[in-house]
Amino acid sequence: MKTLTIDQIKEIKDFIISKDVKYYEIIEELTDHLASSIEEKWSEGDNNNLEYLLAKEYENFGSYKFLSIQESREKQKFREYKHMFFKSLKEFFTFPLIVTVIAIILLIAALLHWIGQEFKFLTMIFIMSPVIVFFYSYAKDLVLRKKVKTKLLLDRTYSSVMSFSLLSNTIFFNIIMQGKRLFNLPTTYDSIGDCLLMASGITLTILSIYVGLNIIKPTYQNERDRILKTIN
Repeated sequence: MKTLTIDQIKEIKDFIISKDVKYYEIIEELTDHLASSIEEKWSEGDNNNLEYLLAKEYENFGSYKFLSIQESREKQKFREYKHMFFKSLKEFFTFPLIVTVIAIILLIAALLHWIGQEFKFLTMIFIMSPVIVFFYSYAKDLVLRKKVKTKLLLDRTYSSVMSFSLLSNTIFFNIIMQGKRLFNLPTTYDSIGDCLLMASGITLTILSIYVGLNIIKPTYQNERDRILKTIN
């Protein structure tokens, strides 16, 4: 049985990259698929050369060719990690963890009420502190990722999910502020109700960051390490 040489496999990879496929995982997947298909055709007696068979295989991928595969894998990977994020976050709102969550909300509300308007700067630092921790950790990850020249779909997925988790909480805070402006309500933390509402948002942010840094990040790092071991 005629098999592909190392140079021919590299030629297949170069062909895939020339079609704007940019992620290592997808390049490897398509390389394996095309190599198997071409070797199968050769085993069936097809005597056409590699370039011809490669072009024929490419045409079989439909209107958007390899890009449709890339887009599909991007969505699939994002859904996988987003599901992991929400599943982990949801566990905090089941018994007995919900008791701890309520206690955290009440504690933060009490602190906000105590700090109040007299120490606006401290209030802002307190509200932003979880986000500062998040960005510090994210910046460290970004520096490490830059050291690896190979472009990974997994890296993009991790960045997207972490950004999504923070954006969701930003929307929550924005809805609170816009709602207050709409009904001409004060944007202070003088009342217990205001403090509880803001404390709920801060707690949600803390939980989201906790899930991101303690569940999503380790999973991502383990999967990334496995992928990097396959890169020559």
